[in-house]
Amino acid sequence: MFKAKLIENKKYYQLRAKQAWLMLIPTILLGLIINFYQFPTWIIISAVLALVCSYLIMLRNQNALKKLSNQNAVELDEKEIRIRSLRSGTDECFSLDEVDKIIVQEEYGIPQESYTDLTEEMMGLPKENFMIILNKKEKRKIDFEIESHYMLTQLNKVIKNWIQNGVKIETVL
Repeated sequence: MFKAKLIENKKYYQLRAKQAWLMLIPTILLGLIINFYQFPTWIIISAVLALVCSYLIMLRNQNALKKLSNQNAVELDEKEIRIRSLRSGTDECFSLDEVDKIIVQEEYGIPQESYTDLTEEMMGLPKENFMIILNKKEKRKIDFEIESHYMLTQLNKVIKNWIQNGVKIETVL
């Protein structure tokens, strides 16, 4: 079984990129404070105040990220795909027997895992993990956040299981 946070608002990706940029500010300020200890006291105090302010801005952005991603979760297993509302406790289920086709990505990954991923994220090209469910009634795109290699392994196991069980899977880049 695979469980992940469901991303329903595209603003989440913008906030995640903003968080990556905000992480640079404390790094620069700490470098100034540590390496230039011979600066006048007022400059060091200003840098420390700016450091505290940057941490507060990062915390505020992190809370906005949590609000956007902690409302729903997606669960995948060999029989169905469930979208679980964490607030109301209701589920939206897609039985794999009733699904015409599932479009999955060729390769899933952990956002901001490498310097290349981080740079792309900061340039406005976020790593999006998604799948699209097609059935007679509707087309549903499910975006989700992969947070660990364990989650990545579980997702790949579930997709392999679907293929072995005859679920029609299409792969996209």
